[in-house]
Amino acid sequence: MGVIGGLAIVTKMGSRDSANVSGSSQHGMIAFRMSDVTATQALRRPLLQQAINILEMIRHSCAKSYVSADTDLELSCLSIAHDELAYLVSKRLLDRHLEVWINDHIADAFSDLFLFDKEEMNDMMEAQKEFLKGMPMQTWMNLDGVDSGVTVKVYPCLCAPVLSPDAIQQRDLILSLCSLFKLMQACEKAANNGSLDGIDALLGCGVCLYEKLSTEVRDAYVWGD
Repeated sequence: MGVIGGLAIVTKMGSRDSANVSGSSQHGMIAFRMSDVTATQALRRPLLQQAINILEMIRHSCAKSYVSADTDLELSCLSIAHDELAYLVSKRLLDRHLEVWINDHIADAFSDLFLFDKEEMNDMMEAQKEFLKGMPMQTWMNLDGVDSGVTVKVYPCLCAPVLSPDAIQQRDLILSLCSLFKLMQACEKAANNGSLDGIDALLGCGVCLYEKLSTEVRDAYVWGD
């Protein structure tokens, strides 16, 4: 069926109008009027359940194909899925219950995949002294300064196979960083009337990249002069 075809079906089944029709029972209408909408409630609506199954299939197919196909292509397809979902959520085209499910089961993965807290960042700075002598890490664009509680781990993801031979997949997941961040922002705005206060820590945090070194200093790192 493919990613695009699957998302087209999700758009139809998970639209506000379709979901409201499928959940038109008294129980469904009561759930719809509740202010504390949960992802679990989406599973009680037949069309939303089918839409969720398709989203799970898309994620599973991309992950399963990772080891047997063109990695860049598969992760690019996953990025396309994130981008399309971000658009659907930002335009409020999906049922609210499905929006919450997407946030809880897809967008929330951004923190685990791409963020370091202060302690993790300190541990990584220690580890890199042994493995990344030629190009050490440095935090760029940290607008929050010492108050920053998190760091986006771009360079650590790219260097993951150097630190651990089993971490190649973590390196390649960097291809989906921007699209997943876009989806997380869309979900946050949808849940909070356009506000991004819930992810405020991300808006001014730094990005972990490589240290800016002169050629002479870098040669000294590499050759031990």
